[in-house]
Amino acid sequence: MLDRMLADALEGFTVIEDDNGSVGQILAKQMGGYAESAGKIVGFFPLNQGDSLGLGSEPTGIHRSADEDPSRGGRASLGSQLSATGERYLVLDNVDYDLLIVDGISAYLFDKTPREVVDLVRRIVRLTEQKKSFIVTIEEALLGVRTAAYIKARADSVIIVKTDVSGDRVTRALQLQKMRGSVPADRLIKFTLDESGIQVDTREFLG
Repeated sequence: MLDRMLADALEGFTVIEDDNGSVGQILAKQMGGYAESAGKIVGFFPLNQGDSLGLGSEPTGIHRSADEDPSRGGRASLGSQLSATGERYLVLDNVDYDLLIVDGISAYLFDKTPREVVDLVRRIVRLTEQKKSFIVTIEEALLGVRTAAYIKARADSVIIVKTDVSGDRVTRALQLQKMRGSVPADRLIKFTLDESGIQVDTREFLG
């Protein structure tokens, strides 16, 4: 059921906002599984604590590499590029994937200037125009309201993970704030977590 709800978010630039972090990561990987099932090359690229990226870094968790698909011409790697200010940026242009899941970008951008944030987001948007797709997980509390709002404004789809704690009960729901090529849901989608991932609670939608 969730795969059908999020099908449009597998194309273009999708942002998952989750201030607790872990659920957003689970959702992003689950969406990567949906894309893989559709025959796409999927990569998972974690950014750790804002470290600059060294030359030759590459995504992990590639479900089906270009090395196994000669028609793709081999797999390139992620690398870095020095800008005019000497900061390292992601170089994504030559990576052989259909969908790249980027986790931890909030920590990576924590000490970056607004100009550097804009440059990175523009690179991602430009690549979506070349039929590449991205799922990026963010934490507004770490990025700041203004930076998070800018990233979400440039995204094609925005999914917000909402968590409500009442006593010993935790209620979780997804808000499809923006969805590429379709009208967003007009209500929150309640879900549960189990060993197989995120499952829509079909008994109830939160209005």
